[in-house]
This record gives sequence, structure tokens and C-alpha cells, in this order.
Amino acid sequence: MRTTGLIRTLLAAAAPAYLLAACTSETIVYRDREPFNEPVAAAAGFLGYYTASSKATTCGNCHVGHQSDWVTTRHADAYATLPATAQEFCKSCHSVNSNGNIATGTTGYDATQDEVYHDVQCEACHGPGLAHVQNPEVAANVPLANANLTDDGSSCAACHEGTHHPFVEQWKLSRHSQVESHTVGNASCASCHEGKTALLRFSGQDPVFRDKGDTEPWPTTCTVCHDPHADRNPGQLRLPVDNPDPEVNLCMQCHLRKIEPSGGSSRGNAPHAPQGAAVVGLAGYRPAGFVSPEDEIVSTHGSEANPRLCATCHVNKFTVNDAQGGFVFQAVGHTFGALPCVDGQGVPTGNSGCDYNTTSRTFASCVGAGCHATQAVASTALFSLRTQMNQLADQLWIDSNNNETIDAAPTDGGMLAIIKRDFPGAINASDNVISPADGAEFNVKLFGEGRYGNGDKSLAVHNPFLAKALLAANITELQQTYGVSLRDPGVAGLVQESIDAVRRRQPGLFRTGHGR
Repeated sequence: MRTTGLIRTLLAAAAPAYLLAACTSETIVYRDREPFNEPVAAAAGFLGYYTASSKATTCGNCHVGHQSDWVTTRHADAYATLPATAQEFCKSCHSVNSNGNIATGTTGYDATQDEVYHDVQCEACHGPGLAHVQNPEVAANVPLANANLTDDGSSCAACHEGTHHPFVEQWKLSRHSQVESHTVGNASCASCHEGKTALLRFSGQDPVFRDKGDTEPWPTTCTVCHDPHADRNPGQLRLPVDNPDPEVNLCMQCHLRKIEPSGGSSRGNAPHAPQGAAVVGLAGYRPAGFVSPEDEIVSTHGSEANPRLCATCHVNKFTVNDAQGGFVFQAVGHTFGALPCVDGQGVPTGNSGCDYNTTSRTFASCVGAGCHATQAVASTALFSLRTQMNQLADQLWIDSNNNETIDAAPTDGGMLAIIKRDFPGAINASDNVISPADGAEFNVKLFGEGRYGNGDKSLAVHNPFLAKALLAANITELQQTYGVSLRDPGVAGLVQESIDAVRRRQPGLFRTGHGR
């Protein structure tokens, strides 16, 4: 009996201990959080942030790579950039709503004023994602962004426009907004002249977008150059603009095609989109006297003094004010004109045929880059360069009938026209020999003003030292090879001066004895 009582006593004492142990079990029970927060009806299917405090988008729960890239972009901080005095309508472009996608009406932030819709998140471009997260296997539910600008309200144009940031308005004035239909059917042309094909090449992948099935050729739209998902380069550019390596520089992916003559060319002795090569000193035929065909002549516009290279002048931002100092217009450089024509107020017009003076054009890019003291100084420098280049080019070739083809004298003028008359076959792009006359034709079409529609077309500004040195060396080589004379003997001094200027800038470029 005594033993039985003891057992009962021990069991009675153990029971609370057992219960206590059960209550303090270290076993953790997980309960998954729903992959999205159910939006209020007024949001019209927009999900916004999953966790606003950490800028974790709902889309990012699955699209982890895009989330980690996007959070580094300016879009991820768009709402915070609003000034305290911002008007209500400004907030629509700094939050998630119907702006920039196919949704319509009052939605997202505009309808709720909820912080989960702050910033330009995925849905700002892709549209509401509720249907997709509810049933992601239905292809029709996938919200896709528009990559073209055919509908301004459902694309980048919805917000990147207006007097203060007229990216789209200026782009529409540029050549990038135009489609050259005759190039689209040629595969080698489409990678630069057709937007969808260029996007495929620049992005390095096969992107999916809402208007991908569009069979019409596209211009060079925003997403060709800008990556909407990542900020790997300033301005969310797909490739850098500050790297002089033609293999990786964004502009030079297209503005660096045929840069020197090649035997048997169907294009003849003519360049094609040589601008990038001109800037970094790679363009053109090297006449006799150059130490090596691979030598580069780097001008100030292609040197470390100009780290942004093409973009310094061609994507130049400046503010236009009236005579009283009141704001008129904020130019954002998306006409891509280095010296754009302007109206009476100073606003870029998109025209290109106006006179080269400080009344008809703005030289703001020359001053803003810190290179020239005033616009007047820059204008004077350009006038001097044009004068010298025209003198040199006229010695080589005067295209009297404006057909962009060297005709034998007396139809055309200059050394090359005489050579074509007196030395049949010396100018022949179809054979595999690059003669001095072939090289001179290429260079004068490369840098001569008005000589060829697909030349450098910068009035030699891209690289003044290279342009003058090449034409001067061409003149000397033609004199020595064919015995032709200068049209104007007075230009002999300029020929020597151009060679001497490059010698001073880059000693050893010419062989000893070349020139003087």
C-alpha cells in the first residue's frame, strides 16, 4: 500500500512538469504569408509594394532579379524626389497609377493615396498585376509594358514630357524618331535602323513587351538605349557613353560602321556612320607619311578632357529663360543636335538647316562642357575651322553637280576630278587595291562639308586635328603620286600648317621629311 501511494504521489507531481514541458516546446510552426496583399477595390487591381518600408514590390516576390536591379534606379526613389511644394498632379508621375500603362481611370495612388503605391514601381509601366498573381499560368493575365511610343499615355511618354522634362517632345524632333523604310528589309541595316531589332541587340536578350507583335518597323525608342529595369550606367543606359572603346560605347554601336576604304566595296570609296571613329581618331584612310595606319589622332573632343564623349554635346541640357529671367523651357538634349537651331525665344526647333551663328543656333553645349568661354568664342572657332576645311576639301574635289560622285574634269573640279580624267582606273572602288586617289576620295567624303550624305557631317568638329591632317596629307600624296597641282597655290601654307599642328600635338606621327 505504501508503494502504491508513493507511485501515485510521483505521478501526481510529474503531471504538472510534463504539462509545463509541453507548453514550452521549442518546435516552431511556420505560417506562410500570402504572396500578395489584397488591394482595395479603388486601386483597380494595382498591388504596389508588398512591404513599403523596404521597397519590396509585390512583383519582386517572384521576379527577384528585376526587384534587386530596380531598387537601385531613380524610379525606386521617385516619390521622395518630389519637392514639398509639389502640386497634386505631379504625384501621378511619381507613383503607381494609370500613367504609363494600359489602365484607365483613377487607380492606384490616385485613388487611394496609400504609400504602397509610392515610386515608379513595376506596375507603373506594366499595368495592374492582381489578375496575374491570382492565376499566373494564364498567359493573358501577364501584364506587359509597351516599348514603342505609338500611344503616349501608355508608355514612357506619359511622364517624360512637358515643359520641364520634354524628353518625348524633343525625341520626336530627332532622327531617332524616324524610320528609314528602305533600310528595314536589309538585315545588316535593321540592327541600327529598326527599333525592335536594335533592342534585341542592345539588350543582349529577347525581351517580351506588349507591342512585340507589331509588324511595322519601329524607330529608335526610349527602351532601345535605356534599360527600364536597371541602373548599370548613368541614366539607366544599356551601355556606357563614357567609354571610348567602340566595342562597348553606346553611341558607337551604330555611329561607327564603315570608317576606312575597303577593296571591292559595293558602297564605293565612301564612309557610313563614321562619327564615333572620327571622335576617337580611328576614321579615315592614312596617306603616305603616317607612321602606321593604326595610329590614333585624339582631339580634345575625344580625350580625357571630355569624358562623356558624344553625349557631352549631343545630349546637352540647358534652361531657356526670357529677357526678364522667367522660365520658358528646359531643353533635355533629346533632339541629339550638338548645335540645335532655335526659335526667337531660344527653344530648339528640330530643324537643321539654319545658319551657324549664335542667333540661329545655340552653342550652349560648347560652353556648358567647360571648353569654350562663351558661345561667341565657340562660334568664331567653328567659323575658322569651316573656312580651313573648305579650303582643303576644295583642293581635292568640288562636286559641281552635287551628285556625290567624282566626275572627271571639267564636270567636277579639284585634284580628284583631274586624276579621274588623266589616270583612268586610279579611282576604282571595285578592285582590291586602295590607291592614293581612292583614299583621298574616302577622306574628302568623310570630312568635306556637303560632299557626302553619310559622312562625318560634324563640319570636322568631332576631330579637327584628324580632319585637317588627313586632307593635307592626301593633297601631298596626290601631288607626289600623280603630279597634280593645287587649284589654289595659296593653300600650300595651310597644308603645311595642318601637318605641323598634328606633329606638335602628337610627335612622331609623320615620318621624317613628310611635308617640310
